[in-house]
Amino acid sequence: MTGDTFGEALRARRAAQGLTQRALAKLAFIAASRVNEYEGKGLRPTIDNAKALDDALGAGGELLTLAERMHEDRRLRVVSTVPFNVYSYAALSQTLLTGNGGEGSPVDRRQVLALGGAVAGFGALAPGLGMETARHSLNLALAEDRARAGTDEWHEIIRDYGYDYFSQAPADLLDSLWIDNFGIQVAAQNAGSDTERNELRRVAATLAALIAMTMANLANLTESRRWWRTARTLAEASGNVDTELWVRGRQIIRALYEQRPVDAIIRLADESMALASHGSPQAVTELTSGRAQALALAGRHDEALSALATAESLMHTLPADAVDESPDRESVLIWRENRYRFTASYVYSHLGMLAEAGEAQDQALRTYSRTYHRGPAQIELQRALCMVRAGDAAGGAKHAQTVLNNLPRRDHIRPVVDLGYSVLHAAPRETRSVGAVADLDHYLNVHAAITA
Repeated sequence: MTGDTFGEALRARRAAQGLTQRALAKLAFIAASRVNEYEGKGLRPTIDNAKALDDALGAGGELLTLAERMHEDRRLRVVSTVPFNVYSYAALSQTLLTGNGGEGSPVDRRQVLALGGAVAGFGALAPGLGMETARHSLNLALAEDRARAGTDEWHEIIRDYGYDYFSQAPADLLDSLWIDNFGIQVAAQNAGSDTERNELRRVAATLAALIAMTMANLANLTESRRWWRTARTLAEASGNVDTELWVRGRQIIRALYEQRPVDAIIRLADESMALASHGSPQAVTELTSGRAQALALAGRHDEALSALATAESLMHTLPADAVDESPDRESVLIWRENRYRFTASYVYSHLGMLAEAGEAQDQALRTYSRTYHRGPAQIELQRALCMVRAGDAAGGAKHAQTVLNNLPRRDHIRPVVDLGYSVLHAAPRETRSVGAVADLDHYLNVHAAITA
């Protein structure tokens, strides 16, 4: 060991290799301010950041082990005050919703709610444990009121979340998702028939997927992956193929931004396509779109274009009420033309088909609602990527920084900011220390960082 703590070991290994904090941050693709906080303030790193730093320094797992020890120490402090392990919530949630467990007492549910607040909102693991637990306990009545909703009401709640996902700040959205996730546990526990329970599993699977996406938007990738597993398990248990296809499709698209190996994403997509013949066009379009993007990222030119063509054909088969329910608002649950145009822009941009990408970008921007910011920002960042690949590194970097600077802070989520990093990494290495490219590098490390 080169140090007793993560910060000490990080500083020692960095110094031994003659790296500045900024240089190390670039190698690990994290904010330079985080390296400083880890070394100078003893900040506990996320597991993802610890692994990135470990890999960048060739530490052989030393830094990752020290980070995991810090997280374990934190969990032990929480368990000493609350009789539940911090990850018991996920297990209990899955047990209740798949019908494999017994009834939980009100005391059990209150314990889970208190710990669930810690998992969902992070704050209960800090010195404010008592205050955060009290806040979530006060929300218990609301959650139990939700539990009395019928299946039609639960589907309406999910419909609203489809719109809220794009309009609310992730931290605010997570609070609401948490309450309803607990409420549906109780509802499923008290379901009067298998049919009702399966409908509630469909809702629960969608809630779990929304939590997974929101966790990742808040840069907590480890928790996000756990929630994706829960979402897929619940979707499969519901027996509804469309729900399973939607969950898998969203997981594939999000995995492109959540540090998953592209080969693993393609394997998940290919495995999921076995369900496609049993699903509706809208559900299959989601999945096919994700597969097209993953293939383009892997540079599999012909296969990516074939999948994109399939997605376009499917889009034209969608009924009007599936895409125009509320044209002035965007929903993560509804496939519209702009989702296809976004996919086309992504595929063409990553395949180097710049003229086609530009046309798709223009078409996408014409189809977004006026109140939606994230999608248009991603399109403009893909445009910046194309500018860099066309040889205008300075122009592309300047455009990317302008897009991010004009975007509301609440919309600086991982899928958006990661595209900013894609623009930076596409620039020739010799341009990264001067001019607009260096400015973008500085901006991403200081102002647009999404690391926790």
